[in-house]
Amino acid sequence: MKKVLILTLVLLVGMLSLFSQVSMTEAPKEQIKQALTTNPLGSLFGFYNVSYERALSSSGSIQASALVQSLNLGIAQVSTFGGGAAYRNYLHQTAPSGFYVAPSVSVLYSSAMEDIYDTEGSVRFLLIGGVAGYQWISTGGFVFDFSAALNAIFGGPIEPITSPGIGFAVGYGW
Repeated sequence: MKKVLILTLVLLVGMLSLFSQVSMTEAPKEQIKQALTTNPLGSLFGFYNVSYERALSSSGSIQASALVQSLNLGIAQVSTFGGGAAYRNYLHQTAPSGFYVAPSVSVLYSSAMEDIYDTEGSVRFLLIGGVAGYQWISTGGFVFDFSAALNAIFGGPIEPITSPGIGFAVGYGW
């Protein structure tokens, strides 16, 4: 676990040094219309996700994402998979680079197997919310995205709840 954390920190420092060497200005509009991103820190916790974004107009894009999680908690194994979509509205910049706000919807399916009492179960969740963030695309196509989200979560044995979240993603745009 320590090796993975150290490797992640080294990669993060390497990416930040890349930003100091590459101009963070927007790439020419005719070149960057699509982006593929992932959260590299999620793998530390058993989460693997990928998002694909495509510009639909000069100020809007659609993003589709997929998530897979496999987590062993010692007394239980949890598996989750799902997908989502968002429409990003870029304010003051050209999609898919700059500050954005986006409504979003996601569906998740989760199952768990508990070892002590040998029980298992599954649940589905619907997340409806919004995201605000900033996405940089370097002239070389490197993508760096920070975001904050607020979701209403419906489903399962719980009452609907509201959940905040933060996001970090890196990837490549073309």
